[in-house]
Amino acid sequence: MLLLDTHVWVFYYTKQFQHLSKPALDAINNEKSLAISPISGWELAQLVKKKRVKLEIDIIRWISLTRKDQRLLLLDLSLDILVQSVQFDDLHKDPADRIIAATSIVNSIPLITADKKLLQYSKLDTIW
Repeated sequence: MLLLDTHVWVFYYTKQFQHLSKPALDAINNEKSLAISPISGWELAQLVKKKRVKLEIDIIRWISLTRKDQRLLLLDLSLDILVQSVQFDDLHKDPADRIIAATSIVNSIPLITADKKLLQYSKLDTIW
């Protein structure tokens, strides 16, 4: 299983493969199970509202369509993840990124991300 960061979820499911690294795209294409955190839906909704991300269809419909991919699982946002997300001393200030990182760690799932801060964090297993 691989955890997709919000931007990776968007790039992959909008077929903007040019925004993904070759190792990231290969990993996604060869994996049987992909996952997202519920916070990615919240983060994407914020980005769409602020017009920083443009989707061709309504966000709720877009999310529903991506979830029809049987490989894509929506993970639980557990108390362990929320508590872990505030334990990082030297990670992102962004709460969504902290929760995504905590989701990766708590579930022992590699995270696919282009986020430089997350890539540099030694406690995360990342692919880019």
